[in-house]
Amino acid sequence: MRTTAITFVFLLLFCPDTASQEGWFWQNPYPQGNTLNDIFVLGQNTAIAAGWQGTILRTTDGGLNWNLQNSNTSQMLYDVYFTDSDTGWAAGVLTLLKTTDGGVNWVSQLDTTFHSFVSVYFADANTGWAVGYSGTIFHTKDGGINWTPQVSGVTACLCDVYFTDCDTGWAVGDRGTIIRTTNGGADWMIQNSETQHLLNSVYFRDASTGWAVGIWGSLLTTTDGGEHWNYSGLSSDAFQAVFFTDDTTGWIVGNWEGEILKTTNGGLSWDPQSSGTLNGLVAVHFFDNNHGWIVGAYGTILKTADSGNNWHLQYKSATSEWLRSVTFIDDYTGWAVGDNGSIIKTTGGNVNWILQNSGTMNGLKSVCFVDCDTGWVAGYYQILRTTNGGATWISQSNGTSHDLRSVDFVSSRTGWTVGRSGVILNTTDGGSNW
Repeated sequence: MRTTAITFVFLLLFCPDTASQEGWFWQNPYPQGNTLNDIFVLGQNTAIAAGWQGTILRTTDGGLNWNLQNSNTSQMLYDVYFTDSDTGWAAGVLTLLKTTDGGVNWVSQLDTTFHSFVSVYFADANTGWAVGYSGTIFHTKDGGINWTPQVSGVTACLCDVYFTDCDTGWAVGDRGTIIRTTNGGADWMIQNSETQHLLNSVYFRDASTGWAVGIWGSLLTTTDGGEHWNYSGLSSDAFQAVFFTDDTTGWIVGNWEGEILKTTNGGLSWDPQSSGTLNGLVAVHFFDNNHGWIVGAYGTILKTADSGNNWHLQYKSATSEWLRSVTFIDDYTGWAVGDNGSIIKTTGGNVNWILQNSGTMNGLKSVCFVDCDTGWVAGYYQILRTTNGGATWISQSNGTSHDLRSVDFVSSRTGWTVGRSGVILNTTDGGSNW
């Protein structure tokens, strides 16, 4: 549904002996680190999220556990929509998928060789629309067995589509584009949005009252089906999504510093809620006035059970920095290092990684351990050593101002580190002298 690009960090491990998974699976962040672009809530405990690299996540226990589903694609997925607990669609780059078993299995619909979709919406079990790049609109009347193109009359990317019944709907997108149909998409009419800003999301409570949001804090409201839109800029944030649970209660989420806004008076005023994260937020969906989820950058998942008074993170991340090197001394104990002095450690060989205090903000490029206690890290002008498993790290004088890229020890005393400009350093006393 959204078109925002966000950088993310990940750590993957190979674990062939894991009973419930095979191959590579996410360890940090957990349950995964791909940005999530949309979420659809099916009940207080059941939700489906979709995002980068064909990611589809599913929970049936309120988010205590999220399971990666096989989407059969590595393409970007922007939007997910369900008509009942079993039947749903996911839209993305050169992709339109359908599931009939609650999101466990997905199959491709429509030849998408030349079509990319950003949003999909169904007015009932059979009648739906998918919109996307270059003003693309496709329509189905038989639950997705057949899809036919419709003429949107615009060339801008359409980022979101919403219908209040099988005839009346809106689509919004780039350059302030808003189009409306009153005959199921046979004809689309351009509406004056009063802005040229990218619009990412649209939501209507009925055929008259609706909202649209976009970049630069753009909030548009209408009470006459879009004949007139009133524009206001609430902030400098890039608003990504708007969702209402009733005539008065709604939320907006933004891409900067985890912004959440809530209204309880139909959008006359908006108050911030604490998200507990600085990560960009991309989509919001509620099951009822109390139970809702938000997803976003780095695989961020937030849940509330009290109308947003409290939001709880449902993903774990020991660090959000780029990780550059990882080492394990056995099946369970390992370290990873990265940017801004990041060092994380696990002793369970699983998703529980703990951030250690490196004492530096320099970038760390390589890590090596010879036993459970003794290890070294090399990085930007720096070598660090620990003799207690990383509880404390001590900087070692190395006599070079070069960026060090790799470190390796064959014993607790003898090791080498290499870096830029062909530098090679050797120690035979554990790094006291290089």
